[in-house]
Formats: sequence, C-alpha cells, structure tokens
Amino acid sequence: MKKLLCTSIAAAALAACGGGGIGASREQPAAAKPNANANLNFRPAFLSGSVRWTEYDGVNDDLLTAGLGAAGLASAASPGYANALAPTAAELRRNAIWNNYRALVDMTANGGYGTLYGPNVDASGAVTAGEGRIPGDEYIVYADDGTGRQNVTLMVQIPSTFSPASPCIVSAASSGSRGVYGAIATAGEWGLKKGCAVAYTDKGSGNGGHDLAANAVNVLLGPRFDAGAAGLFSQFTANLSASELAAYNSAFPNRWAYKHAHSQQNPERDWGRDTLRAIEFAFYMINEKHGAVIDGVRQKTVTPANTIVIASSVSNGGGAAIAAAEQDTAGLIDGIAVGEPQINLNAPANVTIKRGNATLAASAIARPLYDYFTLANLYQPCAAYAPSNAASPLLVLVNASAAGNRCAALAAQGLVTGNSTAEQAADALNRLHQFGWEAEQGVAQLSPGTIVIGPMVASNFYDSHLRPGQEPPPPPELYDQKLTFVFIKWDQNGNEIRKTLTYRVVGVLASNSGESDWSIIMRLEDVKRLNEWTSGQRINYNKDGYSLVIVKVDDADHVLEVNDTISAMGYQTYTMQSFVEGINNFYLVLQVVFGGVGAIALLVAAIGIANTMAMAILERTREIGLMKAIGATNRDVLSIFLGEAGGIGFLGGLGGVLIGWLASYGINLIAVVFLANQAAQQGGAAPSVAVYTPLWLPLFALFFSTLVGMASGLYPALRAATMIPVLALKYE
Repeated sequence: MKKLLCTSIAAAALAACGGGGIGASREQPAAAKPNANANLNFRPAFLSGSVRWTEYDGVNDDLLTAGLGAAGLASAASPGYANALAPTAAELRRNAIWNNYRALVDMTANGGYGTLYGPNVDASGAVTAGEGRIPGDEYIVYADDGTGRQNVTLMVQIPSTFSPASPCIVSAASSGSRGVYGAIATAGEWGLKKGCAVAYTDKGSGNGGHDLAANAVNVLLGPRFDAGAAGLFSQFTANLSASELAAYNSAFPNRWAYKHAHSQQNPERDWGRDTLRAIEFAFYMINEKHGAVIDGVRQKTVTPANTIVIASSVSNGGGAAIAAAEQDTAGLIDGIAVGEPQINLNAPANVTIKRGNATLAASAIARPLYDYFTLANLYQPCAAYAPSNAASPLLVLVNASAAGNRCAALAAQGLVTGNSTAEQAADALNRLHQFGWEAEQGVAQLSPGTIVIGPMVASNFYDSHLRPGQEPPPPPELYDQKLTFVFIKWDQNGNEIRKTLTYRVVGVLASNSGESDWSIIMRLEDVKRLNEWTSGQRINYNKDGYSLVIVKVDDADHVLEVNDTISAMGYQTYTMQSFVEGINNFYLVLQVVFGGVGAIALLVAAIGIANTMAMAILERTREIGLMKAIGATNRDVLSIFLGEAGGIGFLGGLGGVLIGWLASYGINLIAVVFLANQAAQQGGAAPSVAVYTPLWLPLFALFFSTLVGMASGLYPALRAATMIPVLALKYE
C-alpha cells in the first residue's frame, strides 16, 4: 500500500461539462485476453465498447483548449456550430471545454487568468506569449456492467511530453453534474502542463439527457441519436418501456430526463470507484502507448509502483477523489490535492457538538447539505412568522400571505401543529432548530451591535493612499467584519461632536438593483438612540411619531387602493406604482405631442403626394387619352396612378424607416455606454440596447405609408380614369 499524502485547498476558485473528438479519431482495439502472466497489459473488464482514440497536433486542435488557445477560451463569444441542429462531435467538444473552463475559473485578467493561471502560463508559473495548446492523445470509453444502465464516461489525455521514465497521473473527476471535461480547468490544466496523463470521469452523473418526446439521446462523443439506434451506448436512456414512454409523453409532453436525476443508479455511491477506474484506465492506455512489446504483446511497463498518482478536483469531484483514496486497496493513489471537497462525515456516536449552551450529538445534526436545505425550503416560509421573529427588520421581505399558505399546507399534511398561523409558525421554527438549524440561522432578527448591509455598501470603501491613475483594489468582503462608524454633529457654537459605534455585519442582502443595495439595516432601538443623540433630546415617538413608515400590502393589486386610503388620511405617500404611473403619464404627454407633430407631417405629406399626382396627370393628359384610345379601361388607368401614388408613399416610408434605424443605432452606441457605466456604479446588469424597435413596427410603417400614398393619390387617379379620350388627346 502506498503512503498517502493529502492536501486540501479550501479557497480554490477553479473548474467545470463533456465533449467528443476530432482529428485522427479511431477505435482502439481491445487487448489480448488475460492469462496467467500478470505483466501483460490486460484491458480492464469494466470497459464497455471500443475505446475512441483521437490524436491532436497542438496546432489545429489540442488536449487542453480544443484549438481555441488561451485567447479563445477567454473570448466572451462561445465557439459556433456549422449547423446548430446537427453539431459535430468536434464542435461539441470545443464548446464543452470552453464552457467548463469558464464555469468556476475567473476568466478575467484582474482575476488572474493569463498571469497566475491559464493555458499560456507554463508549468513553472511563467507567463508565455503562446496560446498554451498541448498536443497528445485522448482516449474515451464507457465503464459499464454490460447492461448499458451505468455507462460512466472515462477519458485519459496523454500529452506528448509524457515520459515513461518518470510517469505521473492526475485524476480529474468532474464536479456537479458536468460531463467528462468538467475538471479540465481545475486538475487537467495542471497535470497536462506537468507532462502527466490526466484521468477524467463524469462519475456517472454526467450531462446525458433523454429527449422523451423525440426519444433522442446523446452517445459517447456527444452527437444526438434515436434512442433505439443508440441502444446500450447512449450516455443515458430513461428506464421506460415503449408503452410507458408513450403514456408518459401523452400525459406530460415535451419533457426531458437527465442522468444524474433519473438514472436510478445512485451514482454518488460509486464516485470513488469511478475515480479509481479512471486511474486504472489511464494505466492501461499509457501501457498500450508506451509499454514494452514482448512477443507482440504489450507489457505493464508503467505501474503504480513507479508512477506518481495524484487524485484531484473540486467540490463533489474533490469528494470523489477522497472517496477513491478511502477505497484504494490496490495502492494506486499517492496523494490527494482537492479544493472545497463535498464530503459527509460518518461521525462516531461519542462525538458531540457544543454551540453556546446547547450540546448536540453529531449524529443528530451532521446531515448531508441536501437534507438541511430541503427541510429549510419546506419550513422557513412558515417559520419566518413565528412570534419570536416579530421584531425582525427583515420580516418585511417575506410575503405574509405566502407564509400563511405554507403554514396551512404543512398543517394539512401533519407536518406542523397549532390552531393558528402563529402557533404553526412557532412549531415550524422549533422543528428547524431540532433538525440542526441554529437560532441565528433560522431567524431574521438582529441582535445588539449587528447590522445587515446591501451588496453595494462595500463599494463605498476606498484606499486613501491610492495614487492617481492607480487601479483601485476590489471592494472588501464585509460579511462577519466589524465596521466602525463615526457620527458627527455640531452644537450651537459650531463645535464638532463625534460619536463612534462599532457594528458587526451579520448579513448581506441579495442585489435587486434598487435602493436597498446601498442601504444599511440596523435595529430600531439603535436608530432611535442615534436620532435622540443627533437632536440632543429624548424623542417621544407616541407623540411625535415617525418620519417614515413602510406599509406592506398583502397583494400588489391592492397597492394603489391602500395608497389612496393613506393619502386621504392626510399623509404623503410614495409607491413604485405611483412612480411608474407618473412616468407613464409623462410619456403619454410626449406621445400626444409627437403624435400631433406626426399628424401634421402626415397631412403635409398627403397634400404633397396629391399635388404631385395632380401635376403628373396634367402633364400626362395626352398620354392618358392615348391609353384610353387604344383600349385601356378606367380601371387600368386608375390602377396605374394609384400604384404610382402608393410607390411614392412606400419610398417615403422606406426613407423614414432607414433614418429611424440609423438614429436608433446612433442612440444605442452612445446610450449603452452611458447606461453600462451607470449599471457598473450601481452594481446592476449592463443593458445590451437602449432603443429597441420590434420587427412589426418598420413593416407596419411601410404598409401604412403605402396606404397613405394611395389614399392621397385616389382623387387625382379618379380624375385621370374618368377623362374623355377625345378631350384628353386635344389637350395642349
């Protein structure tokens, strides 16, 4: 058994889905069947089907970046598809690597991409001018028990720099439900740069999907096939008979089944086994490529005894690496280097956890995270309105009607007890505490000396020693930090008086791109004391009242009604609906003004068209007479001149549409930059457009302008159609 070295990287910010093959891709033949010679390189029995082998030259395509290079991975634009409805395996692989590189790795220069890590940073940490493409061989296959129900994807990348004289392997189990390329940025990059083979696995929870309505699935390299044609070699096919599938599609059309959720294989149970199998597969393929050949048979030249093997990844990929080490009875693994591993401890019965005055058995509260949040999602909406939470300043964020409905639903299922919403909410909160949620976690209540801040409050901090032109540091992380506030007032003589208070940040609000993003929430008692200190006298709130009261309405449809009721009581009110209503009224006035201007312009244009057509008819009187003399009917003449009038209107409308499009394009160029700067300052999302024109509008404008032209030319056209040919021919 090897001696195991374990390293946990707790603050890693790296990782992430699966792909196919390109270039010189071919099937790897199966090895000779096992015999008594243990030195022969036997094909592992768990491999299912042919091994797909692809050789990458490191120029047009490569192992690490799929040919994109460091710059291509950093591009905000994803790689395209020649035919998005039928992507090739190479295109799917390229997009998988692009997506997985970005999933957990900060791809910005300020975050360190291109300087601290990234394909262009070599194995020694030096920044190079190259794109970091790595040539080598890639082998991909399923591990299965012969049923096609498991089909765990295994993959090995062997760089051209791999040395059989000093071999090394890095395992890279995907995190989350990602495909086999899920750990290419977290573990794959490091291993390939060091010249190590990288052993990947999707842990049986990869991104295989079954389109139930079309009965279509993805195969090993990614392309989509009919489930029947794919057979046992789909990434995942739902375990349904033909009749069951038809019945389900009839009852629930347009649904998908996904491997991690619906495979019925409990893949988490075997993550350690799958990681070990990926390592075994790596040894097999390394020896198929580099092993000595005796009597035409490959030997095990590279073995666990002479190879450094590091199990690595992040999140539940890191958990898989730890599980593999625990299950490693063959001595494959030398060390572990994982970040933020997802693990569940099997705590011994004699271990207890003490928090404050409470002592709890570890077995009672050391539960999987999934269980904690499942229970919290179930009970918290109701528990928020427990009587002990009545003073919570954040209770206003919880919809009272929804909370009452949740309490009633829980009571109907026997999940809480109590005859009133308050009693049911108290019981829900108690159940959360018994399950392991602590009081400060389940109660939105501030204790003395604590505050909750908006997400943009940190942006108010700056470095007073910053020099002009120097890039400011990122905003500090304020959660669980103590902040010192200095309050200043002046007495009647102009003397400055200061008051210093310290608060601990116990929460940061989620961003809503509104006023709360910049707000600081503290206890009402603390606010009252500060107001009294500022005024220099005790405030009787029962007599003097409050400067602001926030009224929470049970339904958004009742806001304006409540607003009018409060206004009738003599109070000044403000609601977002009234603000929006004011904006709508403003734009209504603008619409009337510009509509009037447009109506005048339309009238002038109509008169112009009518005048133009009238003059054209006068100038072409003899031509009209000639047409009628040789057989043209009144309808023919009418159609000709109406068509000309409509054409004039259409050309005018087309010119207006083009001018409007150019104007909106120019406004977008200027306004989007301005709005993006505003959004950056306020922490919101930058808009992509400032002026949006729906497709129907220019089409309607062209139709309407043509119609106006024809209406304006109707009278002159009727005059032309009713001319007497003899008089028209005599006209001078």
